Amino acid sequence: QLPALWGSERQIGFDEYAAALREAAPALFDGSSFRRVVTEFGAVLNCQHAWCGAVVETTKPTDGGGIIAMIHAGSDLFMRQCYAPGMRAPHPVTAYEPDGTPKQGPSLAHDVAGPLCFGGDVVCPAVALPGPLSAGDIVVLHEAGGNCLSMATSHCSRRRPPVYGYRAAGTADTDPSGERDGLCFTQLSSGTTLDQVLAVWAD
Repeated sequence: QLPALWGSERQIGFDEYAAALREAAPALFDGSSFRRVVTEFGAVLNCQHAWCGAVVETTKPTDGGGIIAMIHAGSDLFMRQCYAPGMRAPHPVTAYEPDGTPKQGPSLAHDVAGPLCFGGDVVCPAVALPGPLSAGDIVVLHEAGGNCLSMATSHCSRRRPPVYGYRAAGTADTDPSGERDGLCFTQLSSGTTLDQVLAVWAD
């Protein structure tokens, strides 16, 4: 399986990976030992191609002098990171002011925590972010394209978020938001509604 280089802008290319396999294990390709070799590249194909943006609901200090920033995405969306953090490196995180400009300030330790009702609902522990973060700031968790929405749960009756795709806008494109920032957004999924969440528990 092609490994994902978490937190890196460079990933090992498929041609590079295949060349290394041909050199190290030529029997995989000559048909003498294996009729078919099956693998999957889910993390490499998907993880780096999505990010999750969440507004900071509230903050509070920790006993060690750090800051807990609570957002609206926790183990309901980042199940693997919260329940089995050793399976991958932490998600890269960036912070922004409420107007979208990059957050400025001294680098401080933040625990980015979710809204669920248990102490393990921490998406990114002890991550250094410019701060201190405040309610209304925006936290972006990168590398959220795999093992996130596909593993989402309804724990605490959480709703799945809407999903948007975006691309460079052409001169004829009209963005639904009315912004002319060079990007064109398209809603790919509307997420789940409150009625859909409640229907899990009662008709």
